[in-house]
Amino acid sequence: IVFSNYKEATSLIENANYKLKDEVNTDKSSWIRSAKFYSCDGVNGFFILGTDKKEYYHQNMPIEVWQGFKNATSFGSYYNQYIKNKYTLNISGKPSNRQCTAIAKSSGNRCRLQSWEDCEVMKCHVHCK
Repeated sequence: IVFSNYKEATSLIENANYKLKDEVNTDKSSWIRSAKFYSCDGVNGFFILGTDKKEYYHQNMPIEVWQGFKNATSFGSYYNQYIKNKYTLNISGKPSNRQCTAIAKSSGNRCRLQSWEDCEVMKCHVHCK
């Protein structure tokens, strides 16, 4: 999946229906506040790592990496070695898929495909097959 912007990505990822939703208690970490994994197929998925300042989104992360993270003695060390700068969220600046509807800022009308930059509201759906 390619997202048009970070805001769209976070909304779609967090509001979709998944075959697998999992999270781990991160209380033992000094800086990681939450960790969640969402997967449509039980093979690869989205990984969301929460800190005091920000949430970091990753996509196409194998479930084996998630399981390794959950079982790690140090979440931070595991994240830095096996996840950070990998499984990057794909942001293109263009519409994410054909199932998106965009609403124009000025008129409130539906945008044409060529006019996405004039749109402020996008309604999209992440579909699990």
